Amino acid sequence: MKIPCPNCNQRLDIPEELAGQNIECPACNEKVNIPVLEPVNINSSNLRIKETKKETISQRPDLTKSVKNLSYRKSSLHPHRANQVLVFGIIGCLCCWPLGIVAWVMGYRDLQNINDGIMDPTGKSLTVAGMTCGIVGTVLLIIALLLRAIMML
Repeated sequence: MKIPCPNCNQRLDIPEELAGQNIECPACNEKVNIPVLEPVNINSSNLRIKETKKETISQRPDLTKSVKNLSYRKSSLHPHRANQVLVFGIIGCLCCWPLGIVAWVMGYRDLQNINDGIMDPTGKSLTVAGMTCGIVGTVLLIIALLLRAIMML
C-alpha cells in the first residue's frame, strides 16, 4: 500500500504486513503510523445502478451547430503543399540548386498561411523541413556562384 508521510508528504510504499505498526520515514525520520486496512463488505442491496440517457449530436442543437462550424472550417482550409516543398528542397540541396530558392519561397508562404489559419496545419513539420533544405540549397548555390566568380578572375 502507498501512504504519504504526514510530516514531509513523501510517498511511502509499505508492505501490508506492517499494517498497524509505527515505522520511521526514510526521508525525514519521523514516526509514521501505518493504518490497518479492514475488508469492506459490499451489500448488493445497497447498490444502485444509475441509468444514463444517451444523446446523439442531432438531439443537441448546441452541439450540432458547433460540429457544423468545425466541418465547415476544416473544409474551407487550403490543402498543404508540404510534400512538394520537401521534394523541391531536397532536389535543391542535391543537384538542382535553383529549386532550393523555390522551396524556400513556397515554404515561407505556406508557413505564413498555416499560421494565419488559411492552410491545413497538418503539413507544418514537412514544410519546415522542405524550407530548411531549400535554404541549404540556396546557400550552396551562392557558394558555387562565388567560387565560379573567383575562378574566372
